[in-house]
Amino acid sequence: MASYYKYRNTKEQILWYVKYRKANGKLSTKRGFKTKSAAQKWFREYQVSVDHYGKALNTRITFEEVYNKWWPAYEKSVVDTTAHKTKQIFKNHILPALGNYRINDINVSILQRLVNHWNQILVKNDCQLYTNLVLRRAVQLGYIHVNPMDSVIKPKKKARASTNNFFSQDEFTDFLKYLRADYEDDNPRAFMMLWLAAATGMRRGEVLGLEWNCVDLKNHTINIKRSLKRSKHAYLGSPKNHSSIRTIAIDETTANYLQRWKKQQHSILKYFNFDTYKTKGQLVFSTYRANKALPEPTADKYINQLTSKHGMKHVTFHGLRHTHATLLVENDTNVKSVSERLGHSSMETTLRIYVNNDKRPNHKVADSFGKLMFSKSSQK
Repeated sequence: MASYYKYRNTKEQILWYVKYRKANGKLSTKRGFKTKSAAQKWFREYQVSVDHYGKALNTRITFEEVYNKWWPAYEKSVVDTTAHKTKQIFKNHILPALGNYRINDINVSILQRLVNHWNQILVKNDCQLYTNLVLRRAVQLGYIHVNPMDSVIKPKKKARASTNNFFSQDEFTDFLKYLRADYEDDNPRAFMMLWLAAATGMRRGEVLGLEWNCVDLKNHTINIKRSLKRSKHAYLGSPKNHSSIRTIAIDETTANYLQRWKKQQHSILKYFNFDTYKTKGQLVFSTYRANKALPEPTADKYINQLTSKHGMKHVTFHGLRHTHATLLVENDTNVKSVSERLGHSSMETTLRIYVNNDKRPNHKVADSFGKLMFSKSSQK
């Protein structure tokens, strides 16, 4: 038997709680239900679970303690970068919200409120996914009988507004002008890094992880097979996916700039006792004093300083990849060729993520179709 009562919480909300007797005969209370029917539903499910599974184990264990039991096996099942990102999600969002809760006190109401909150402040639904994995493990270990996340309604994600994270043709022309003026002589490493990203559409990790042995200056090609990645430390690993392993062509100007930068880098690092011509796996872009991989924020710093100084639209380093794809398609480059150049698995990815068509009425398309209509009708 169970009894149901109303109460007022700290936010002056009227909620319901259920008072019931456990299988061991002790009285217990479950709070946080918005309606009496929700409380009744929970108690019916509780009775069924007890009848089917028996008494739950260690009802005092917290969510964080279950997470600590789940994490070692999960960490070994994914690559380092995924493990690192997942741990950050738990550290920044999930554990602060749920870590101290006893696992059997976490109910649908608590989770629904959290999921709604995460949906508002985060781009992806990763928090709900990973919380569900820990709760599923709690069921497997016998700490709870039913996973409350199974009854949580997943909010519909609002369509993201365009970030406009790319340069138009005119803006790109200005960007290259300022790039030459500010960096070509005073900061050749920054100049070459931003120029290469703009000229090839390479990802930031691909640029920072590029080695000279993958650059063919004679045949004007770059073989992209490594990418700078970070977990607890920086390391060179495989690119984002299989399609990312590719060979792309570079134009003559970019090849000449790379040839010049190779000599400049050699001269600079020679001062710090590094021979870049003999160093195995020499990075195209590295720190000067230690000749190691550059921190990722360095790439963002270079472009941020340039655009801020000249009052340009804020475009991230990744926005240069976005710009590269968009301008290629706008200048009638075959989408399949652009997709292969960017290392995408499909043309749909290229069009959906990176290509931004001009929102103004396209008179060129209308005129072309008008001519087609006129030519067909005049034949009759």
